[in-house]
Amino acid sequence: MAAAVTLQQLRDLARLYADERPDSMTGFLPDTEMNLLINRALAGLYDKLVAARGHEFYVTEATIALVNGQASYNLPADFYELLNFYIGWSASDIEPVEACELREIPLLKTQTWGKWSRKAFRVQQTKLNLFPTPTGTGTCALIYVPAFQPLTSDTATFDSVNGWDRAVALEVAAEVLMLQEKSNTAVLQRRDEEMARIEALAAQRAALHPRRILDVQPEGYMRRFPERLPRP
Repeated sequence: MAAAVTLQQLRDLARLYADERPDSMTGFLPDTEMNLLINRALAGLYDKLVAARGHEFYVTEATIALVNGQASYNLPADFYELLNFYIGWSASDIEPVEACELREIPLLKTQTWGKWSRKAFRVQQTKLNLFPTPTGTGTCALIYVPAFQPLTSDTATFDSVNGWDRAVALEVAAEVLMLQEKSNTAVLQRRDEEMARIEALAAQRAALHPRRILDVQPEGYMRRFPERLPRP
């Protein structure tokens, strides 16, 4: 369930934890510098939640139209991490495609492109490359994590999932106190407690469905990319 928090709310909470009074002589950092610290801390929380695995907190989807003779395709502008990739030959014919290693590319290039034939992809910088090169058309789907987008206005929001923005506010407060050359020990202790709570709960939201060991097919190329017959 979403728990949206605004940049203004985060800034106010961080100043509260740092015992700052922005409207008085005790105020220290202006809003612009507070916002910089907040966005850096939010990016760290975002990565922590992304790394929780199995309970995707920030996921979106995009499509790529295959072009005959084209192997390289632009990734979405906000692309951060790929979770799943498949080709939709039709509404009822969905072919998952696996990632490959560099050493497997020469072998894949020798294959013939077709439905449920041996094929793979590799993410390289801002491109998604397919092996072998497609010799037909189709529609691919990317299930991916978008990059963190910094909050740029006071009303901009971040989904802290379950009130986990407190860890961000405490992180920022600790940095503010450090810059003021004040003790931040107590604030860091509270920050660590919040982070421990996040780490304990973030990957356990589906408590009745524990993670399972998967066969990653280590025996080699022919097992990783078996010849697959088209579905009827």
